[in-house]
Amino acid sequence: MKSFNQPQRQSAIGILILLGYDAQKFLRAFWPILLVTLVRNDFTNLYFILSVVGVILFLGIQAFLKYWFFRFYIDENRGEFVVEKGVIQKSKINIPLEKIQQVNLTQNILHKIVQVYNVEIDTAGSSNQEVSINALSLLLAKELKSKLLEGEKKLSEEGETSATTNINESKPLFGISFFTLLKIGLTSKYRESIALFLVFLIGLIDSLNKLEDNQLVDGQQVENYLSQWSALQFLVFSIPTIILLLLLVNLVRTLLNFFDYKVFQNEDTLLFRYGLLRTREVLLKPYKVQKFLLRQNWFQKKFSLWEIYIEQASSGKTTTKPKEKLQIPGANQQEWQQLLQIVFGAVPILNIKLYPNIRKWIISGFILSILCIPVIAFIHYVLALEIIWLLVVIYILLVWILTGIAFKNYRLHVNEAFIQKTSGVWDIDHELIPIYKIQGVETSQYFWQKKYDVGSVTIFTAGGNLSFNTTQYNKIVPLVNYWLYVTETSHKKWM
Repeated sequence: MKSFNQPQRQSAIGILILLGYDAQKFLRAFWPILLVTLVRNDFTNLYFILSVVGVILFLGIQAFLKYWFFRFYIDENRGEFVVEKGVIQKSKINIPLEKIQQVNLTQNILHKIVQVYNVEIDTAGSSNQEVSINALSLLLAKELKSKLLEGEKKLSEEGETSATTNINESKPLFGISFFTLLKIGLTSKYRESIALFLVFLIGLIDSLNKLEDNQLVDGQQVENYLSQWSALQFLVFSIPTIILLLLLVNLVRTLLNFFDYKVFQNEDTLLFRYGLLRTREVLLKPYKVQKFLLRQNWFQKKFSLWEIYIEQASSGKTTTKPKEKLQIPGANQQEWQQLLQIVFGAVPILNIKLYPNIRKWIISGFILSILCIPVIAFIHYVLALEIIWLLVVIYILLVWILTGIAFKNYRLHVNEAFIQKTSGVWDIDHELIPIYKIQGVETSQYFWQKKYDVGSVTIFTAGGNLSFNTTQYNKIVPLVNYWLYVTETSHKKWM
């Protein structure tokens, strides 16, 4: 195995990777100018050609300097992984090896073309990626990964083995088929796709406005075309089109992100490999998992499929963004139970159930109902719609129905070793944490809640927090005392 004791650089081909990253950032920043140039057909203009050549030279020199001044090595005496980088402003990052949570190998299209890997290093104590090494050969990347993940051992010890070499990659623990990804792609991520569609729509409108300002688009002609459509025709055409586009976006994103998803296992390690255009390889130590989240909506329930999110130690923020979690899409019940057995050593049977007080539903419904008042006033002032009060009634009915569903699904399940919170309206989340991994517990009760024995509890873990509100306070207190006792007396390894 190669030694990483001396400072070394990435593969020289990494200059092209860095150039590609910088060129991508430049295109994102200046694409409106390029669009105007394309419309005007000014590509033969001498100033444009000189500008392009100048930009290419600048980006090329910048990429080379970034490559040359980027060095990394392992300081075995101090047990640290050290990265030195910076052209004008120098920086040095020292990461204790025992703090490293994950070392992920990824490949985008450019990496695949030049046959190198990007190494991403995540640590406890930060919710963001600490270090990214842009270009290493597969052999060198795997050797570095093995060294970094052996931080809890003495790196100079003879006979140590790679964490990845023991994994039997010829026989995966389980995989996700193409047809399963199709089902997941059509039944998940609606909110993300709607947000992506709105961003695209706003960008398109902004671009059209800029083209109109530059007299490249006739705004009056566009308005005349749109005026030919009646409101009913527009709705009949646009709603199915938008739904179809959202489903298509969901499907494409799912296939690109999770294509050929496979999970491998050895005695104490899990390896996740997936992706089409950008291949990811994530190595996971089960004992470092802090939270296990199962998600399922109505469509996925009919297909007997679940989405799984696995969270390790983070910076202690209240929430962790879904994209920062390790996701396993489309697992059936046998597969997620098998994974849960590996990660937590058991598939828990939860025998105590806590319910929220009815006031939670009433307060949520009331607040969301009155929030529509300024919106209604604005719509009525601008459009003077005759059916505005019908829309108000429909909105309020929907609010109380949806908050009622959320209230019905809001539960806290407990046994002697695990806590599980269930919540959601459409996507039902089941968050599971072992009691011995709790870092702290906070209970709260406002003075007006004492009369009705209502209170809340927040459970702090290294993978994020879990809160349960407006439940029976006299049942929470003894549970909290038991949880604190378990965490104080447990000697199990949790990180």
